[in-house]
Amino acid sequence: MQVIDNNIYFEARKWGHFYKFLENEHCTVKLLEIKKGESISYQYHKYRSEQWYVIKGRVVVTKGIETSILIPNTVITIQVGEKHKMEGLDDSLVLEISRGHFDESDIVRLLPNADK
Repeated sequence: MQVIDNNIYFEARKWGHFYKFLENEHCTVKLLEIKKGESISYQYHKYRSEQWYVIKGRVVVTKGIETSILIPNTVITIQVGEKHKMEGLDDSLVLEISRGHFDESDIVRLLPNADK
């Protein structure tokens, strides 16, 4: 088994492979559909971390001052308190796994006209 990003494990098997995101943890899982040209607000969370795994499309992710493009089968981890944003370069599908206390009111939006 190989760690690929903050506790995400990859393991090859004769039939293919798997990624293990969580094991026996308190978490919330969401599937985000991000439209091309649209983005979630620039924000942070007080009580949870997030991992985003791109299933379909391409997204631009901003973490603090760093920006990267994620394509299918790539993942990024957002730590508690880390400022972040995601924008769709294509119509995209992203698996979001949140660890810690999950509450939508935990979002601190940092830009005017932030989404809801």
